[in-house]
Amino acid sequence: MDIGPLLITDWSHKNAFSLFYLELEGNPPVPDSYLMQGKGIYCSPSNVCTGSRHVVEFQYGKTYKLSIVNSGTSSQYTFWIDGHTFQVVGTDFVPINPYVTDTLNIAIGT
Repeated sequence: MDIGPLLITDWSHKNAFSLFYLELEGNPPVPDSYLMQGKGIYCSPSNVCTGSRHVVEFQYGKTYKLSIVNSGTSSQYTFWIDGHTFQVVGTDFVPINPYVTDTLNIAIGT
């Protein structure tokens, strides 16, 4: 079953101008939180947490096709689902020799 693309991205809570100057100084900004399908939990420095997580429900014994896309500014995300493996069949929409792994490294735009 194809559940469609899953977008993973980062989110900075600072204004774009301050981030731009950090970049000019050679200090790329570190994101404040990460999102999947536009949802995520953010905990402020005072430990006040807001938001919600994107939830995908899977049925035991079924096979699912995940198309995971890094749409963020971070160079790479590491993605896994505890206790599960993935059969990788393509990258950047290019067919490859399939292989099995329990951890995926998702580069920007893939």
